[in-house]
Amino acid sequence: ALYEMFRGRIIIPIVDVNKKVIGFGGRTIEKEGFPKYINSPESTVFSKRTSLFGIDKSRKYIADSNEVFIVEGYFDFISLYAHGFRNIVSTLGTAVTEGQISKLRNYTENITLLLDGDEAGIKSALRLIELFAEMGINGNMIVLPEAHDPDSFVRKEGIEALQKTVIKKKPILDYYFDYSIK
Repeated sequence: ALYEMFRGRIIIPIVDVNKKVIGFGGRTIEKEGFPKYINSPESTVFSKRTSLFGIDKSRKYIADSNEVFIVEGYFDFISLYAHGFRNIVSTLGTAVTEGQISKLRNYTENITLLLDGDEAGIKSALRLIELFAEMGINGNMIVLPEAHDPDSFVRKEGIEALQKTVIKKKPILDYYFDYSIK
C-alpha cells in the first residue's frame, strides 16, 4: 500500500542561505511516533549533512555577534528564535558535520553546541574536538539539565534562565576532560 511519507507530521520547509526551499522536514505529532523526524530524500539540491536549518534567518545575527549556537532540532531553533535568541542554527537530525562547520565559518569561528542533557548528544559533541582543532574553530559547549532540550528549557525556565546558562559555556575540551574523569 502506498502512503504519504510525511503523513501524521508537522511539515517544516528547509530553506538555504539564499532563501530557496531545498527540502522538508516532518516531525511526528504522536508522542511515541517513530522516527521523530523525517527529512526529504537526499538529492543534488538537498543534503542533510551540509544543510543547516534556520541559516536563512540567522546568518546576519551570527555575523554581527561573531558567534553561533548549534541546536539539534527544528523546534529548538524555532522556540529560541521566537524568544529573541537569534544567532542559532539547527542540524537536521545528524551529528554536526564538517560540511556544516565549513558553512558556518563564512560567518564566525566561534561555535557553541547547545545540547540536550543526554549521553548520546554529549558523546557526539566530544567527537568534534579534533575537527574543530583542524578547522581553527573556537568550540564551546553547553549541556542543559537532564530531561531538557533547548525548546523545553526556554518554555519552562524562560529566556533569562537560558541566557544565564549560556554565560556558563565551557570549552569543548574542558567537557572532554570532565567526561573522561567521570
